[in-house]
Amino acid sequence: MMTMQTLDQRRAKHAWAAVQKAKSESVQDYKREAKRLPLRIQTAGLGHAVAFANAKKKANERVAGDVATWVLEALNRDDRTSREKSRQLMEQITKNDADWLRRATQEALAYLMWLSRFAEAEIADGDNGE
Repeated sequence: MMTMQTLDQRRAKHAWAAVQKAKSESVQDYKREAKRLPLRIQTAGLGHAVAFANAKKKANERVAGDVATWVLEALNRDDRTSREKSRQLMEQITKNDADWLRRATQEALAYLMWLSRFAEAEIADGDNGE
């Protein structure tokens, strides 16, 4: 019997997997950047925050990529032709209307609640360059 999961449960599942992968790969500063990205989104907007994260590389780029992967999947815009999900998200931001951008931003922030909480719980301070 297949069980139906809520959108929030699917967000949590995706975020949990992302944090476990970052933890196993010892991604430096992942926890810190997962906590910072929501404020950057609220301050500058989703597109600017993702572009900034990509410019900084390392953990910033990894967190933004995890968020982008989820947002594209949740909004059914993941065409799987792009290898870089953050770039694909930025392309979608420029192609779609303001309503889509609002939904993408809301989805990114909802996802980041899970991602930052799981990173906080799972990644020890000493393990993550903090």
